[in-house]
Amino acid sequence: MYKLFSRFSTGKKVIKLLDQPRELEKTRDNLSSESAPPPALQNPQKTLQREFHQAVMAGDLGKVEEIYEDSCTTGQQAALLASLSSGQNTPMHLAAQQGHLTILQFLLSKGASANLKNAEAETAIMLALTPQNAQTKVSQGQKYCFDLLWSQPSLPLVPTQGGKGFNLLFLAAYHNLSDLFEKMLSDPHRSAMVKLMSKQQEKSTGQNLLMFLVNYERLELLKIFLSSQDQGSLTALFEQTDSKGSKVQDYLEMPGRNEGIKELVDDARKRSESPSASI
Repeated sequence: MYKLFSRFSTGKKVIKLLDQPRELEKTRDNLSSESAPPPALQNPQKTLQREFHQAVMAGDLGKVEEIYEDSCTTGQQAALLASLSSGQNTPMHLAAQQGHLTILQFLLSKGASANLKNAEAETAIMLALTPQNAQTKVSQGQKYCFDLLWSQPSLPLVPTQGGKGFNLLFLAAYHNLSDLFEKMLSDPHRSAMVKLMSKQQEKSTGQNLLMFLVNYERLELLKIFLSSQDQGSLTALFEQTDSKGSKVQDYLEMPGRNEGIKELVDDARKRSESPSASI
């Protein structure tokens, strides 16, 4: 430390710095950046986005319209609709998860895409099927938001699996949303998409939807699902294996399995194996 101090104590180094404007300017820049406010406070657009996200989450339609209509140019409006919150969600995601239907309608009317993904690769409709926290259930407002998003023509034909590996059917099954589960399976306009979702396997475990329903013991949802599947689809589901090589039958044989579920699925398996089966 003494040697380091002695090098600067002569004053020669100070004179040298003062003789080099560029070096002095760099020093000033470093000092100003250290004492500057956070980037969000420096950037008016970021501040605007933050206020917009807060208004969306609060369900304040008047404030949302005011910020969108009065505070933005056309270019800023498009950026606002696609902007990410501190939680990495777009306004569409925030409105859907909070169950704010009127906000969602407004965003869609302004050209917001129903297919935007957040940091978890989830679309807004997936958050409409996700409770706001572990202590709550999916609200009626979220279900209304789901209905609106499900009806959008732009909804992709290839079903999305978010970062957790769940598609919409898995999400509805996980949160035991029998009404929305049945709605998807019975919608003739989405039959191709639903058929693909029925075949998909959950990413982390490799479970297909039948295994998933058995594992979580969703008896009512199993009845709905099995009645919607044709013989070929059921046969394929029974033959599929998960990431550990287990089949549906292995899930049925786990200790403590609900007898009603075992009976229901065994009956479906027998009928799927019959040449004259009609599911």
